[in-house]
Amino acid sequence: MFSYDDLEIFVTVVQSEGIVKAAQKLNMNYTTVSRRVKQLEENFQQPLLAADRHKFLLTEFGNKLYHLIENDIELMTLMKNKIIEEMSSAKEPSGIIKVQLPYVISLDRFTPYIHEFLLQYPNVDLHIWYQNNDIDLVKENFDVVLLNHPSKLPWQKSRIIHRSKVRLFCTKAYAAKHGLPMTPMELSNHLVTGGILEGQFNKNLKIVNINTGEETTVPMPQRIATNSMIHNLALLQSDEVIISAFEDIEKHAIYHKLIPVLPDYRMIEIKFYLLKNPYKNSVNIEAFCAFLESCLNR
Repeated sequence: MFSYDDLEIFVTVVQSEGIVKAAQKLNMNYTTVSRRVKQLEENFQQPLLAADRHKFLLTEFGNKLYHLIENDIELMTLMKNKIIEEMSSAKEPSGIIKVQLPYVISLDRFTPYIHEFLLQYPNVDLHIWYQNNDIDLVKENFDVVLLNHPSKLPWQKSRIIHRSKVRLFCTKAYAAKHGLPMTPMELSNHLVTGGILEGQFNKNLKIVNINTGEETTVPMPQRIATNSMIHNLALLQSDEVIISAFEDIEKHAIYHKLIPVLPDYRMIEIKFYLLKNPYKNSVNIEAFCAFLESCLNR
């Protein structure tokens, strides 16, 4: 049985007025083009090309076949070229990428670098939701979601792409005014923000000695507890409280005046889970996820 490609070759041979020129145009060797035309003749059980050494001629059947299919072949060729072009352009990220990112870690680990992604991919429109909600990616039409806890929707696959430890900080003014606790038990003598994690207030605070691995449990500060590190950072500017924040936050210029409290200890470790929509543009998703991970690991 003949194929569309065989008919396309035949049309090209006719329009090129010979197999030699058709082979050059198709970037194929002469033998292959000749063999494909021969296969068509065998399938139709009719000669297509007339035997003439001086000029290119079609047989009566060959002429009828050419006029029957030439318009359709040209249309099919245009369609094929358009599909190839679309497939080629689909290899580059383009269109809208809808993502959800947690507030705090994005503040200094991702948001300052967004322009790099947009400059690298000029055909991308990036729509960002800064929140930490458990959502159904498919139902809400998100491409990528980053959570600081495992998804509560069991059918959504995720993987841990980043871990960040939480430590205590204060300002230089606070340290000068109130001094610094030297042991975990001395925290009760200071105004320290407690944490509300996933809607729950924990009465006890477990901290770990980073040198020995020894764990110490102290009563969680009662007077103020929040579920937002961003608001903790604003509260810090009063120079009257000790707050919890990601351990590397003092490396960033905007927070260069922070002082680690109990520098040999850390609090909890927060894991960040990456979720991808399996039904959205994989080129977009993989490009964004690679960039996101590179930002988190700077």
